[in-house]
Amino acid sequence: MIKALAVVFISALLLIGGALFCEVAIANFIPTSPDTVPPLISVISPTNKTYENKVLLHFNITAVAYHQWINHVEYTLDEQKHLVYSEETKNLNWSTTLEGLSEGAHSLQVVASCKSYYTTSTSGGTLYYRIYKASSEIINFTVVYPPEIFILSPQNTTYETNNIQLAFTINEPASKFEYSLDGQKTVTIAGNTTLAGLNNGKHNVTIYAMDKDGHIGMSETVYFSVEIPSPTPPIIALVASAAIIAIGIIIYFKKRNHKTVTTLTPSAKQKTIYLRAAITS
Repeated sequence: MIKALAVVFISALLLIGGALFCEVAIANFIPTSPDTVPPLISVISPTNKTYENKVLLHFNITAVAYHQWINHVEYTLDEQKHLVYSEETKNLNWSTTLEGLSEGAHSLQVVASCKSYYTTSTSGGTLYYRIYKASSEIINFTVVYPPEIFILSPQNTTYETNNIQLAFTINEPASKFEYSLDGQKTVTIAGNTTLAGLNNGKHNVTIYAMDKDGHIGMSETVYFSVEIPSPTPPIIALVASAAIIAIGIIIYFKKRNHKTVTTLTPSAKQKTIYLRAAITS
């Protein structure tokens, strides 16, 4: 058992040592002629399709030969060159967002160069290099910008009415407008309108627009509430007070229709005489 483990351990050491030796040997080996294999370029994005708004540029570049080093990377967008990298590396994974592109067709190509090192039998150990370039395929893509819609009304607040104006602006002419209230089926409108008969509670609205080329834009969803107040206690108390006052006035005038007169007779007896008096204004 122990011998078997020892054999396995020694074999593993030999394999590791052999691998390290091979790696060192390859690293110290300088070819006597340059490797002519160009760097490998793989463009992941964009592709030949249509994009809305922003476009992601993402690519990988690899120096294939052992003594090759990538030393310069650039891309050409609509015949304008843009520098990406200018140092030596074996691999490059790079990405950025292409912003501010105009609406319409665009073309893009990635270009990379690498240094291929070598020596000669008469150079006395001096290293030489040659530069090899590679280019990706030309990628043709299109950028479109759907309409931008901004809702002016309603806003994120609470309204004390169930009829609320739906008002908005748009950055380009549109051939069709629709809105969706509370996630329900869209309703076609000609422009600003009124959301009528809303129930108390929370609501939300989103507006859609289609431009002349068929591109559809969507606004942000606006959340708002409707809370129509019920009659308040002070109003009820005011009505009750008015009723009490009216009743009091009626009673007052009824009592004034009867006057009480008290006199003393010589015998000191009191008699009460009721007279009906006419009320004069």
